Amino acid sequence: MIKRLFIWMLAVFTTAGLALPVWAAPNFMAGEKDQTVTVNAQLSDDTYIGASAAIVNADIDGDLIIGANTAQLNGKVGGDLWVGAGTVTVNDRITGDVRAGAGEVAINTTVDDDVIVGTGKLTMSDQAVIRGDLIVGSGHATVNGRVYGDVRIAGGAVTIKANIGGNVEVKTDNSLTILPGTKIGGELSYWAPQENPEFTQYAKKVTYHSISKRSSAPLLGAMMWMIPAVSISFLLWKLICVLLLGAVLIYLMPKLLPRVAVLIKKDYWQAFWQGLIFIIGVPILMLILAMTLIGIHLTLAIGLIYGLMMIGGYASVAMLIGSWLIKKSDKTPGRQLGTFIAGSILFGLVGIIPVIGWLVCFILMVIGVGGFWRDRYKMFRSGKY
Repeated sequence: MIKRLFIWMLAVFTTAGLALPVWAAPNFMAGEKDQTVTVNAQLSDDTYIGASAAIVNADIDGDLIIGANTAQLNGKVGGDLWVGAGTVTVNDRITGDVRAGAGEVAINTTVDDDVIVGTGKLTMSDQAVIRGDLIVGSGHATVNGRVYGDVRIAGGAVTIKANIGGNVEVKTDNSLTILPGTKIGGELSYWAPQENPEFTQYAKKVTYHSISKRSSAPLLGAMMWMIPAVSISFLLWKLICVLLLGAVLIYLMPKLLPRVAVLIKKDYWQAFWQGLIFIIGVPILMLILAMTLIGIHLTLAIGLIYGLMMIGGYASVAMLIGSWLIKKSDKTPGRQLGTFIAGSILFGLVGIIPVIGWLVCFILMVIGVGGFWRDRYKMFRSGKY
């Protein structure tokens, strides 16, 4: 009991420790659904904002981290800017880096360090100045203003009209347009469907790399090779995770899985229909509760229990299958683990059998969940939990 309590406490404190930097932040702001968080007063430390919309009208002396549908920065940020949003607009100075993942990003100000962006659309205005490097992955990128460092862009359509101090590297499967007024201090290297001889006037050295249409046959061959490779890798990773789960369960509750296996063997049919009702009925109940305002929190709790039951059912199936192969599987923890490993491997192999494999695994999973549910119910009724 003490050993079990210690492990649970360790898990709780570890989770809390990982979240501590956010909860301990002096400036942590969270908005309700469809609520806008507006900052109108200067903040003197790192700031975290999570809301439907975030508008910053005052200076932030530390880093600024935002998660929102829309984010608009009208105040100076004294550190780095980290933002994930649908739309991001930066209108005042950022003294550190900018790292953004968004549907659209607009930069209309000075950034004293690097800008790293993954976006559907990037727009740098004529007033934009980046004193570090610009690294972009974008469906459509428009680069105006000035970049002191290097520029690396990969994506769709790219338009450049800027003063760039370093090298420029562009990889596009659509088009690259360089407008008059552009100056590139280093080398221009670009990958595009077509070469443009006029680009030589914008850089000291220009290197073109053609993008040719590839035959579908090699790609199909590579895909045919990758599919089984990925499947086997996923199966091995899944097996490792299951084995770790089994080892933890056997260590914490050595009598649990053998007891569930015996319970299932006594009545397969009862385990099956109870498991089927649980697997189908609980998601329907969660959907009904989620439609009500009061039931949202209850839905989350039931969802957690549902997930734990599915994990327990999976582990029970592995022990059940292994007990068919190994006699006296519950005598020692080592024998239990060996039984669990054998059952997990066989269960995984059954799953990759074409057509019928998924049906057999589903039936076994239903039986496992039903058996695990019956065991938990009996333990609860007896007061042993």
